[in-house]
Amino acid sequence: MKKLVLGMIALTFLASCNQSGEQGMGGGKGMKSSISLTELNSIPNADLTDAQEDGLVYMLEEEKMARDVYLTFNSMYGQKVFSNISGSEQKHMDSVNQLVIKYNLNFSVSPQVGYFYNNELQTTYNQLIARGSTSLKAALEVGRDIELIDIADLQRELQNVPADLTLVYQNLLNASYNHLSAFERNLSN
Repeated sequence: MKKLVLGMIALTFLASCNQSGEQGMGGGKGMKSSISLTELNSIPNADLTDAQEDGLVYMLEEEKMARDVYLTFNSMYGQKVFSNISGSEQKHMDSVNQLVIKYNLNFSVSPQVGYFYNNELQTTYNQLIARGSTSLKAALEVGRDIELIDIADLQRELQNVPADLTLVYQNLLNASYNHLSAFERNLSN
């Protein structure tokens, strides 16, 4: 039964990717930009482990960190890649936040750009902003590096998680690959 449910979710996800998507730099044609609460609620809640709950909270703040870095660089450099991908990162935050709400986790991100409750992410944000503030090329390299970090973290989080987390994390992973390609294209120009 579990394989059947996962198979149906995968088919639904693939079909939806073919019907709607994020357009523009870093979005990826055919990529679904966010998962609806209705979709998530159609998947029964699982009993999340403490590590899975911690992973959700971490991924929410990590997506915020990416968004905040791109918002900051967009205001500094006015490059479309930062504008487009910061919007995408907001959609990613919304998707992860839907899981946080679904599982009644008592957490929300700070509304302040550049402020994080997780000290590791705060330090990383500060370092990335300092590094990317030196030039547009450095900012694009920071964007590339953020996406590489996101990919590694999402691949780790995808291990042995329930179907609803898999759906969201896989969507974010696919988008991160597209964002990585966008930064690499901009760096090669």
